[in-house]
Amino acid sequence: LLAPDSEAPAKSVFLAGYSVGSLAGVLEKLLGSVGVPPAKIPKLAKDIVGLACEHGLDTCGIPGGTKCKSGRSGHMLQIFLRRELCDRYVYPSFAFGVPDKKRDLPFSTYMAIAAPIKGQVRITLNPDVFL
Repeated sequence: LLAPDSEAPAKSVFLAGYSVGSLAGVLEKLLGSVGVPPAKIPKLAKDIVGLACEHGLDTCGIPGGTKCKSGRSGHMLQIFLRRELCDRYVYPSFAFGVPDKKRDLPFSTYMAIAAPIKGQVRITLNPDVFL
């Protein structure tokens, strides 16, 4: 968790916020991909950003968004999965989610090795598993 990393070392990045760039259009694409009718997407996206701003979340990466008052926009989330689910929903990666084929055993095999675990992973979200 606190090890240096090529993408975003937690000790030096997350308190100040972390972004790979503008998030323009990302929310709209997400809403469209989950079946929101195209005519409703612009208003819903604007309402979501408005609520985030109202509740103090940093939305400066989104057009119309604002920085949070504290200036500490970073958040870190730990997600714990049962080990037997890792092979189905987790893949080892390099920065920005590029798959790391060297650690792509089954991933549970890599985690069982008696050595320090290095690198990042990505979790593919499946609502049936996480809800």
